[in-house]
Amino acid sequence: MAKSLRDRILEALKKEGLTALELSERIGVEPVFKMGDDYYFTLSRLEEEGLIEYDSATGKWHLKRR
Repeated sequence: MAKSLRDRILEALKKEGLTALELSERIGVEPVFKMGDDYYFTLSRLEEEGLIEYDSATGKWHLKRR
């Protein structure tokens, strides 16, 4: 069974923080932002759920430390 976009994002961020472009390349999705885009919606949702966070100093997404 194929992994969901959510699972692929979380798995990719386990090893290291990644920029949105690096992350999209790692999981194999287009990084283009457009309305209704699943990739950016999923990033936002994971951030709202407290699973990931964006570090504005480095410009990278990473798993949220608990």
